[in-house]
Amino acid sequence: MDLPGFALLIVILFLQITLRIGLYFSHKTTTFRDYAVGRKNFG
Repeated sequence: MDLPGFALLIVILFLQITLRIGLYFSHKTTTFRDYAVGRKNFG
């Protein structure tokens, strides 16, 4: 695998992991207030 192909693979994996994490945590947020203040869970 050449360097540009490897770099593209890394970018695709990064985006896929980020998307999955975002979707997982989006189900826990029910209102905009929960999103804005983080459910007051800062620690």
